[in-house]
Amino acid sequence: MAWQINECGLSYGVLSIWRLLCPSVFFPFLPDAPGTLRYRQIDRYWFRALDYILWEQVVDKTSSRQSFDNLLADVKLEAGNVEAIKAYRFRRNRSIEHLHPQNPPQDQETKEWLEDRDQKKDLVRDSFGNLAMISSSFNSAQGNDSIAVKFGRVQDSKNLESIKMLLMFRAANGKKEGWTPVAAEEHGNKMFDLLKSVYTISSAK
Repeated sequence: MAWQINECGLSYGVLSIWRLLCPSVFFPFLPDAPGTLRYRQIDRYWFRALDYILWEQVVDKTSSRQSFDNLLADVKLEAGNVEAIKAYRFRRNRSIEHLHPQNPPQDQETKEWLEDRDQKKDLVRDSFGNLAMISSSFNSAQGNDSIAVKFGRVQDSKNLESIKMLLMFRAANGKKEGWTPVAAEEHGNKMFDLLKSVYTISSAK
């Protein structure tokens, strides 16, 4: 089991044992569908939990959970990505970031994202698939920058802000054109399935 100190000074190894023994006491129940994990509604806990699960799958090869390769077979991590994940540190004061911006200039919106805004009321834009948790300072720097600019920061950053955002980058093949509403939905569903493989669904109460 991998050991990492969290912001409260407790090891994730200890927290993992607690989760197995008393999941309903120490951890919130996972909603029964990814559509409920939305901007302004989602508990930040799920971003921390997901980043830890992803970190553990890369760092701890003895993990008993379903393998990282099986769950995300189509995500091709480069050597530099793996090293960045291994060096990842869990921090406090985290801010939720939209990869596709909330309010980009009109001329930077693609037809697909415009349809999501006009016809679906930001169904995908505000969904778990398009969100990641990063530091407040990094979020301020991002603002409503384009996907291309954000991907550039992910690629160039020596200190990884979010493992989930790195996977979003890889899911889009590192190209702004690759981050479509379909790609965001697929990513969100995969991340939810990963959480579901570890956590109890709320309907099971």
